[in-house]
Amino acid sequence: MPTMLTHILVHPDRIARWEEILRILVARTHAEEPSVQRYEYWRGQEAGRYYALLSYPDASGFYAHQGSEYHDEYLADFEAMFADIRMEWVDPVANGGSGLAPTEADPLPDDAPERHRRQVPLYPIAKAEWWAAARAEGGGGQ
Repeated sequence: MPTMLTHILVHPDRIARWEEILRILVARTHAEEPSVQRYEYWRGQEAGRYYALLSYPDASGFYAHQGSEYHDEYLADFEAMFADIRMEWVDPVANGGSGLAPTEADPLPDDAPERHRRQVPLYPIAKAEWWAAARAEGGGGQ
């Protein structure tokens, strides 16, 4: 189950447009992607700072989202409105409250569409080395 936390900084004059787009993305994601576990946005303390939490049961679901036509529809907007964006893979702590399974980098099935396969090098699922030790000490997911 890959889970990603995205740190986004939006140019001040683009905040209204960004919030309009993210509402559309949230609505369409939840309507058209029944496997999505988490797809939520948060405003941060810093002006224009947002956080997104995305979690899917497998890499196929995540890459299908990233390669969706409705996601691609806004790529030009993103380039113009983001002052900074950083994505990081996160891993749930056992009994830490998320209810999510550990982040894993399962391969795409052989019959995965090319549109999804093109997302893999853009968003490689990277597990931090220290997670394994933390999980072994009783901190695995769920």
